[in-house]
Amino acid sequence: MRKEKILFFTGIILIIIPFLGFPEFIRKILIVAGGVSVSLMAYFLVKAKKQSRGFPFIFPSDESNTDSSTPSV
Repeated sequence: MRKEKILFFTGIILIIIPFLGFPEFIRKILIVAGGVSVSLMAYFLVKAKKQSRGFPFIFPSDESNTDSSTPSV
């Protein structure tokens, strides 16, 4: 839940930054830094959820579980 809160508050900060009266150069730096942090946090959040649930389309790398009904060549 901590990552979701950080992501939420970073988004709120990004919304109010243009109205705080920072000089344009500093405002651009803050917006870019906030955008990068939102992107990274969302990436890590999705990655963690996939690992915890087990992504259904990833097959194990272990080849010992091959289907025995198909003949081997």
